[in-house]
Amino acid sequence: WRKYLASGKTIRCKAGGWWRVNPVNPSGGSGKFGTIKDVDVISHRYCLLENDKLPVDVQVSLLARLPLPLVSMVDSAGKSIHAFCRLDCPDKPTFKEKATLLLQDLHNRFGFDLVNTNPSRISRLPDGWRDIKRREGSDGRQAVLYLCDYNTEAKGILV
Repeated sequence: WRKYLASGKTIRCKAGGWWRVNPVNPSGGSGKFGTIKDVDVISHRYCLLENDKLPVDVQVSLLARLPLPLVSMVDSAGKSIHAFCRLDCPDKPTFKEKATLLLQDLHNRFGFDLVNTNPSRISRLPDGWRDIKRREGSDGRQAVLYLCDYNTEAKGILV
């Protein structure tokens, strides 16, 4: 992503840009018309964390202080920050179990969304631009707020 962001490329459309949280089969999806399904995920690395209830500035502060292996945070230009938490699971059942426990805990404590337990989840694409359901005062840019140095172990940003 560092190379992509440095290239100056952007995606502009009314709904913004999207991408998959985890790598999927490059030959296409197994769903109707080639849509991506959970069975198409080839590596169960990340869980998407998202909260539409807390103000964005509170989400950033909270995510930066939680002792979680976060690898990125992207401002969705809407209600939430999209954070990728590294789970590195060997398979879908393990992913589902770990993601459910993590999201249930974050939901009970802070109101995080519970729906992100599937590994084929989509998230806001960094440096995409959106017009629909854009946060008041936002220019619509889906901006990278944090990107972990891949060569270091992510343990929390400010802990």
